[in-house]
Amino acid sequence: MTAERREALEIWLHEHPDHAKAFRDMETLMASVAGLRSLGDLEPRPMAPLAAPRNRRSAIAYIGGSRPGRIALSAIAASLAVMLLLPILLPRAETDISTTVAEIRLLKLADGTRVTLGPKSRIRTSVAGSERYAELIYGEAFFEVAHDRSRPFLVNAGDTSVRVLGTRFDVNRGVDRVSTTVLDGVVQVREEAPLFGSGPRHVLGAFQQVETKADVALFDARSASGVVKVDVPPGEWREGRLTYANARLADVVDDLNRYYAPGVRIEDPKLADARIATTFMRDDLEAFFANLPLILPVKIGRDSTGEVTISAKK
Repeated sequence: MTAERREALEIWLHEHPDHAKAFRDMETLMASVAGLRSLGDLEPRPMAPLAAPRNRRSAIAYIGGSRPGRIALSAIAASLAVMLLLPILLPRAETDISTTVAEIRLLKLADGTRVTLGPKSRIRTSVAGSERYAELIYGEAFFEVAHDRSRPFLVNAGDTSVRVLGTRFDVNRGVDRVSTTVLDGVVQVREEAPLFGSGPRHVLGAFQQVETKADVALFDARSASGVVKVDVPPGEWREGRLTYANARLADVVDDLNRYYAPGVRIEDPKLADARIATTFMRDDLEAFFANLPLILPVKIGRDSTGEVTISAKK
């Protein structure tokens, strides 16, 4: 084992008590097969017609027969055991959680951070050693990050990365956009682009928001909007209220589809960018469907499965 690997192993062993236990378990397993090394002291039986004469040992037998050889063989076996067994013995620090339609879950991470996962959402988290990390695969999550100056908390949502030390903020990953909104504290948001590298950093304070693309295509440039001020406290959905101010209809429909199982669909693509301001309770979605034609020139339809369609009024 090289000095570099030995140092890495030492660091890993001290990161978590479970790591040391896993390594001891591996040593116990290795000890249980230590008797196999004695096979190196045995003379291989000749096998006619290809076997070597009895006064010659095979290369493997010779390596195991001498003391330095046994040490080398042990080192090789131990190295192989580390490579093969560590992925099995190591405790997985990563957690993958998802919710169904209309389901909300509160997650408590090992560092004291609390994450409220919205309906029809999925998140992957990892808190171990110097790492505090979450990946919002889809949906919405409200983060209450425990303050730790030495370990920034990182959130990835597609090609958008969010970096904080300790604050409360909301990340909503829709079909094509990611919105990051801060309740208190300071958040740094950056959008990645495959051919253009990291974009400019957007530093958000309380009641500020920035929108980025959910996934940046290969030849796309960065597309983050400027930081805007919001009047609605982020995370109100945790208490059952959905409030929108100057929101795209498509973004509102994205949210509705997390609460309404039959689904909501915009039939006319031109309506997607229409802006609306509205508020309603998550357990009274019918109020939204009834009021939308009063806000926009649209009509509401519903098929036999319950799916709601929004189309332009002609």
